[in-house]
Amino acid sequence: MSKKEKPASQTGRQEEEKKSNNTFYIAMAVVLIFAVGGGFLYGKWNRTSASKQTVGKVERGGEARPTLSPALFFGKTSNAYKVAQEIPEVLDSLFCYCYCKPNFGHKSLLTCYVDDHGANCDICINEALRAGELHKAGKTIPEIRAAIDKEFYRP
Repeated sequence: MSKKEKPASQTGRQEEEKKSNNTFYIAMAVVLIFAVGGGFLYGKWNRTSASKQTVGKVERGGEARPTLSPALFFGKTSNAYKVAQEIPEVLDSLFCYCYCKPNFGHKSLLTCYVDDHGANCDICINEALRAGELHKAGKTIPEIRAAIDKEFYRP
């Protein structure tokens, strides 16, 4: 055997190591493909279910619990709870773009205001305040929903 030739046992081990490495990389590629594909499908699901756009029909989340008192909070937070108290039918018709519906089981933006969730989330606060502005401007619930979706949805 010359100096350049390797023993058969060493060559066999190298072949097995290459196969093992290839298997690992293939498995990682499959996992990555499923992760990216799953993320895409989840994002597509969120976009289609985020807000039901039905002409002439107002979709409600079905939140029936009372909101917390605005007096418990200060500033913008208090104003957002006041909006929730004054126009619950509007907030119950809106998807909350902090994605608390799929993540925490909330029924609508109104659900954020039946406890202190709304007080701890800038998205909830800003969305409620914007809905209040649009309502005061005379917009209908479908118009408010369309405006909120356009302003707060981020792909």
